[in-house]
Amino acid sequence: MTYKKYPLISAAGIHLKPIQDRKFGLETGGFAQTVFQGGGLADFLISLPRTGAADDLSVLAARLLRARRRDVSVLLAIGDAAAESGLQPLVIDLMERGWISALAFSWQTAVVDFEIALAGRIIDRNAGDDGYSVTEETGLLLNAGLKEGKKGQAGCGEAIGHFLTQSNFPFSNFSLLYAAYKLNIPVTINPCGGCDPIRMHPHLDVSLPAAMGERDFRLLASIFYRMKNGGIWIQAGRGNCLAGVAVDALRMCRGKDNGNHTLDVAMVMDGPAGDLEKELIALGRESGGWAKRIPGDPSVTIPLLAAMLLNPMERPGPEIEK
Repeated sequence: MTYKKYPLISAAGIHLKPIQDRKFGLETGGFAQTVFQGGGLADFLISLPRTGAADDLSVLAARLLRARRRDVSVLLAIGDAAAESGLQPLVIDLMERGWISALAFSWQTAVVDFEIALAGRIIDRNAGDDGYSVTEETGLLLNAGLKEGKKGQAGCGEAIGHFLTQSNFPFSNFSLLYAAYKLNIPVTINPCGGCDPIRMHPHLDVSLPAAMGERDFRLLASIFYRMKNGGIWIQAGRGNCLAGVAVDALRMCRGKDNGNHTLDVAMVMDGPAGDLEKELIALGRESGGWAKRIPGDPSVTIPLLAAMLLNPMERPGPEIEK
């Protein structure tokens, strides 16, 4: 039965146009290519389609290659989950090759990195058999490192990095903080609250991360402030806290007289962007930079990005000015 007040609309009279007059997105030349058995890495990279995350990673790699030629600063922010993905050797290699100018950590990322240096493993904090227990050595030694660093007016990143270089832990060569300190690469650690069992350690002076973290915030703002040639912020994994610190640091710079420098923003994460992450992307676009959320698990996308940097594709590169 047809409702009298709402007779069904007819398709007669719809405006039609030839298919060639329609706006096109991806054409066949940008489709994925066949991967042949026995093919190498270069063949794989060339096979990627020119759409979605694959295209965005290609654009990011192209912008990083251009940044390297122009001496543009590249900041790598590492979220909690990404820190537990075992990417440390790959990131250290990129640092040694000069691809990374600075690192930004959450406090939990710093704890994970410290425990890797100490024990050579990533602690499973979701294991139910530990209840609310706190690792004894982590809090005790971190507190010692922070106290020593405070005497020298260091921030959290510098203090822990220096402490690691003096401690001869058995797995320090897997630590980003250790490697960054040796390479003179700044690391900012930004305590933002949240679920962090280390703050319950009886030997940890919780005032130290807060006070020294403020120094790291000023350091991050200083890095942004000196980006005369522009900069690139790459965030591996979700980290609304990290993005919020970056937003505040950029606002601090805008409050001074250095103008608004171009900032590219790449949020490499396997979930939706949070409010502050969206705001950072918006600030990047407002500055005239390229800014995107690139979907994908960092345990896959970051190694793929590194492969693109170290093995430039033979095919024409993506348009990096878009």
